[in-house]
Amino acid sequence: MQEHVIDKINEELLENNEEDEVYEEQIRKINTLSRARCLILPESDTRTVIDTISFLLLLFITLYVPFLISFNVETPDSFQYYEFFQDIWFLVEILINFFTGYYEKGVLVMNYR
Repeated sequence: MQEHVIDKINEELLENNEEDEVYEEQIRKINTLSRARCLILPESDTRTVIDTISFLLLLFITLYVPFLISFNVETPDSFQYYEFFQDIWFLVEILINFFTGYYEKGVLVMNYR
């Protein structure tokens, strides 16, 4: 099912953008040969959840770090678990980005970077 969605998106984008037909056809052939099942579509619900969690963590960091620096507040020992979770989350997100499709010149590329 995911392959059908990818092909449909690529076809729509190719119809709308005819100036780079040769380049887009090359990308399409590469996608057909190297498409993998464990890649995440950029618009998928999974990717949206990952991005939302990352946004909320970053929002908290932007508020929390200046507060700590400005008022010289000591953090509780239990808060170290949360900070460790943040570090692990962003490391895992970097790895997930390698398994997420991307657009190049308007064409969805679904292969490993």
